[in-house]
Amino acid sequence: MNTIAIEVPASLLVKSSSQPVIGTWAATYRPAMTIRASGTPVTTSGDLVQVNRMGNPLINELIIGLGSRDTFSMSQPKDDAQFANFALDPTLARAFNAIYDATVPDVPRKDLLVLVQYQGPSVPTEPQSGRLPTCFA
Repeated sequence: MNTIAIEVPASLLVKSSSQPVIGTWAATYRPAMTIRASGTPVTTSGDLVQVNRMGNPLINELIIGLGSRDTFSMSQPKDDAQFANFALDPTLARAFNAIYDATVPDVPRKDLLVLVQYQGPSVPTEPQSGRLPTCFA
């Protein structure tokens, strides 16, 4: 597990928005080629390529379809609209309905659509006494 902590004055985080949120995501990169041969050190070459990313936990594992997970992992959040169909009609929800007779909302699941639509981050409209909320302190 890695942690990145950034301290920013609350006054710099204020922005007008009807649905404020601070968004983050991270990506993992590796050299384009890795060679592993018995008895020799691992060698790498080529440009760094994105191999994974995380911003919304479990989206890649639970919402994105098996054949598209690598594409999702290597894409940028601004390109997430291409994955909207996975959120609108999630396979896992269908499986829960079939196996457990669960009460899963009908499709299209517009409530999940925001998970695969890059809308850019926004922030609270007013600082709380010039400090971040206690959950971030």
